[in-house]
Amino acid sequence: MRIIASIYLIYAICLICRNLFVRRKPAAPLDSLRSSHLHFVPIGMATGIVLTMDYDLAAVAEGMQRELLSVILVWLGLVAGVRFDFRRLGRRASRHHALEGLQVAGTAAVVFFLALLWRPVLRYQMGIAAEPALVALVLGAAATTLRMPDLVFYARSELETPDVGNAPAGPLITNAVGMTLLTFLYPYCAGVTVIELGPFTMVNPGSFLALHACTGVLLGLLLTFVFSTLREDVACAIVATGTVAAFGGLCAGNAIPGIAVGFISGVWFINTTTRRRDALEILEKTTGILQPVFFLVIGGLLATQNLPVLRLTAFAFLFLVARSLARGISLTVAARATRCHLSLTEVIGSALRPLGTLSVALVAQLLLLESGPNLYALIAAILVAAAIGQAIPLPKPHTFPPEAKRTEDLA
Repeated sequence: MRIIASIYLIYAICLICRNLFVRRKPAAPLDSLRSSHLHFVPIGMATGIVLTMDYDLAAVAEGMQRELLSVILVWLGLVAGVRFDFRRLGRRASRHHALEGLQVAGTAAVVFFLALLWRPVLRYQMGIAAEPALVALVLGAAATTLRMPDLVFYARSELETPDVGNAPAGPLITNAVGMTLLTFLYPYCAGVTVIELGPFTMVNPGSFLALHACTGVLLGLLLTFVFSTLREDVACAIVATGTVAAFGGLCAGNAIPGIAVGFISGVWFINTTTRRRDALEILEKTTGILQPVFFLVIGGLLATQNLPVLRLTAFAFLFLVARSLARGISLTVAARATRCHLSLTEVIGSALRPLGTLSVALVAQLLLLESGPNLYALIAAILVAAAIGQAIPLPKPHTFPPEAKRTEDLA
């Protein structure tokens, strides 16, 4: 009875806060956090603390949360993959793609090697004993990802969505390139030697990569079939979610990174389907429901852990500073290599772009691949880093008309 009453109390508090936010818009930093659904983390933590009143109920809830997490990770990878639309990328100058790709590769490389140097800090200060190369790869990939849709909190203004198609340093393919690096490098950094899938046994990274690719393509083919067969949006959303849920269970049961499988399926699906616009609308609406659920699940899992708050907060600041420096330096070097003119304001704004849901999901994927309670400290640190980055106002770049922008690029 206490548990039911506590859950209803949490629900009533959420409704009151929601009505207050509707009547009076919060300040820009708080609105930035609200738009990224990070406020659902404390709600999930409060619910998780309530569920711990009953040991048996807490054990059942944790199992359900991990299963739900495996499904959502595949879905978030799918959403990241559908942004890798080759037709859309063809409308942009090739050197702008090269600029963005070099920035992502440079950022991932710098953070990867820094994370290897941070191994004593991660192991002895935060107690993370997972495979060092895998943790470094995940941190490097997470450092390259951004909040999407790309809402930016500019100084002395409200949240805005910049025109990433015309901006040279616009994050059009940033998340996609970061996910591509993770997908191809994961088999070589995971430390897994053998995978048994039914009668098949795989013993080398090449076979692991082939397994991930085949699983992702199979999911993409099924989604293409669903959207080409069903014409009603609700039916497409329900069947597509069920299909993703089935593959989420498959990935969680065989130590396969579901977020990478979802990314491969998204790339295949968006470039082969004939209902591109309808598919994007359905995926966007469904993602709007699953993102709050994702942060609720993360909050519920964190609620039962004994986290070193001061240490993970210090690591969050360290990671945020290293990521910003790596993004700024990589963008400066890439701009010189591609002969793209960027102002100092654009470089600083690109370096400080905040982390997003995909960044947290990449680190949360470790929970289904590695064992150890202290992995929750790493997730909490990335959550703190994302919240800090999203509350920091960015310098607003000067706007140019399209003709002036093209003239400046050709100069």
